[in-house]
Amino acid sequence: MKESYKTKQREQILQSFQQRSDEHINADQLSDLLKKEGTTIGTATIYRTLDKLVTQGSLRKFIADAGEKSCYQYIDKEKGCADHYHLKCTECGALIHLECDEVQLLAKHLLASHNFMIDTTRTVIYGTCQTCIQKKEISHE
Repeated sequence: MKESYKTKQREQILQSFQQRSDEHINADQLSDLLKKEGTTIGTATIYRTLDKLVTQGSLRKFIADAGEKSCYQYIDKEKGCADHYHLKCTECGALIHLECDEVQLLAKHLLASHNFMIDTTRTVIYGTCQTCIQKKEISHE
């Protein structure tokens, strides 16, 4: 993919994500992080830059549920972050990386038997995380 012109602001935003590569950050959180680092970037510029970084394949965007803000994560090509799925807890909102051979088998099956390729950059499986399940079990005892 052709690399676009790099601006200082784009580099600062990308560096913020690289430093927090295991985190999922929304635009407001990013703005706050940048301010704490002494950089002020306007909201419109942040959103425009996030869109460009997603298009370039540097960031992954997680579409928000109703009432929530979309969040973004750095795609570390060396760690293969673009090639795995995510689980999202509907109770606490946690976004969890899923590295699982069984899910990969499902993806291969869908492609081979149904001519359908899953887009791992947009696939999120919703449910309840272990912590929230345990909290529910404790509250019912």
